[in-house]
Amino acid sequence: MKIRTLAATVALMLPVPALAQNFSGAVTLGYGLGEISDLSQDINSLTFNGSVNVQLGSGFSLGVRADYGAIDVKGLGVDIGANLLGANVAYQFDNGGWVGAYTENAEISVDLLPINFGVTDFGVEGGYRFSGVDLSGFVGKSTDITSFGIAGKYEADGALLGASAMRSNVKFGGADLGVTAAGLAGAYNFSQGWGVFAGAGRTSLSEVDADLTTVGLGGSYAFEAAATPVVVSLELARTKLEVGGLGSTDLDTVRLGVTVPFGNKGSVLPKNSVADAILNPGHTAISQTVLMAF
Repeated sequence: MKIRTLAATVALMLPVPALAQNFSGAVTLGYGLGEISDLSQDINSLTFNGSVNVQLGSGFSLGVRADYGAIDVKGLGVDIGANLLGANVAYQFDNGGWVGAYTENAEISVDLLPINFGVTDFGVEGGYRFSGVDLSGFVGKSTDITSFGIAGKYEADGALLGASAMRSNVKFGGADLGVTAAGLAGAYNFSQGWGVFAGAGRTSLSEVDADLTTVGLGGSYAFEAAATPVVVSLELARTKLEVGGLGSTDLDTVRLGVTVPFGNKGSVLPKNSVADAILNPGHTAISQTVLMAF
């Protein structure tokens, strides 16, 4: 999917809330500047992240998300494209429990290299919400990948703390590969529009002896007096790749973001942050790793 497709998806999302009883969501346009330490190569990234949840009434809801990243490795002439499109429907019970079904398409491509990974998976999910606590889990499957995961978060008095973990079992060329991604994140909104957020995530590949660790810390300011609230953010992030027997390398990035929340419960947490990737995860460990790293 190219960015035109994503823009069309968002445009289709916007009229839906007008017909709904309740809706919430946010979109973030992000720009990242980074450097690969051992290669002394600069990386620029342009990202778009958006999601909306519509309460349709009678306990039913519809959710849509769109994530896109264009990553340019300067000096090497390598461009990486990554996108995630997903939708889900859910039913909320009166006791706080809920069940639903989802579909998600993820694609990663690298020009100049024979890499073009794409997968569409379908699955079921469910959870329980009570007194600021939100617990959930999912199981999904595509042709070559089976994924499952759990997540939980707690929100009270401007503070948000949560964690998520998932595993994807991939069958590739007759071989089996297990990819596990997990993370912990939190955010706090102060008075007068200021906020801070942080997250730490780790991905492990079972058969390759490789680990990818991403840590991010940032701050934000919300222009709450504006007719349409706007949140500006700055995050410092480091991603470390460790491969057994080959050492490690670091990717240090500065992420700038402009977030527009909307609806009754629009989040001010930047959607291009490590924290948001962990608190609002995808449904495969592969796409989750890309969301945390960029």
